[in-house]
Amino acid sequence: MYRTYFAAFIAFIALITAGAREARAQGRDWSPADRAILGDFSRVLAVATTAQRVYAVSEPGIVIWLPIERRWDGPYNPPQAGMLDGVFSALADPLDESLWMARSDGFVHFQPEILQWEQQRVPARVRSLAIDLDDPGGGIRLETSSGWFRVLPGGGPPVPSPAPTRIKRAPTVEDALRANPSLAANASQILLDPRGRVGRFSAAAPAGDGIGWYLGTLGLGLLYVRPGMPIPDKLPFGLPGDRVGAVVGVPGVVWAATERTQRTDEAVTFVIGRAHV
Repeated sequence: MYRTYFAAFIAFIALITAGAREARAQGRDWSPADRAILGDFSRVLAVATTAQRVYAVSEPGIVIWLPIERRWDGPYNPPQAGMLDGVFSALADPLDESLWMARSDGFVHFQPEILQWEQQRVPARVRSLAIDLDDPGGGIRLETSSGWFRVLPGGGPPVPSPAPTRIKRAPTVEDALRANPSLAANASQILLDPRGRVGRFSAAAPAGDGIGWYLGTLGLGLLYVRPGMPIPDKLPFGLPGDRVGAVVGVPGVVWAATERTQRTDEAVTFVIGRAHV
């Protein structure tokens, strides 16, 4: 009798294992459009803008705010863990609107249309990203501790280059504060979360249409400040915490509940089709 129970138990475990393998295999075959990968995007490392896109770089990946459509696109997760670690600045390519991200040891390039990622090292410490306004199609420039490097259009290893004649560097938080004096005056109110914790500004870029600024924060995600407005609009995305207590899926909608932690409150978020709320 015990042998019968044991054999049934082994068969049950084998069935579960086979089902899990099948589910993982199916998950690997899903296209990005069929996935809803949610994480904590409240910590924004870098921001870059084009006429139609706002890139927000976080530790889990990249999300894109589409201001004309008023919706989020993504997230896009890098193929290797840690690829976005240490990103401190970003700039959109003026030719194809792809995203260039600076790390102290090199750069990361992401092309959302073809879902292509590239990472390259630089033999010097990277200080900033830039474009030469006299040669906007000549590639992205990297200012380093050993001089300037250039990455040719489309990517590839960086090569030593003369300094740009007309430099346009990636915008900074300081640029946003100078353009919007009320941000500094109201920072203690803007950066306060519901539990009384204070975040900080981490990145900034002017809106592609020239109206307002987008600001990344450590703790409150992406913000948009309109000209003359003292308090920015919040543009939340993703789960507000990293401990998911429950997930419920029905046709067209996925709900996720996160637990309270030392850093985040308990909350519920959901996805309807491609729109995140």
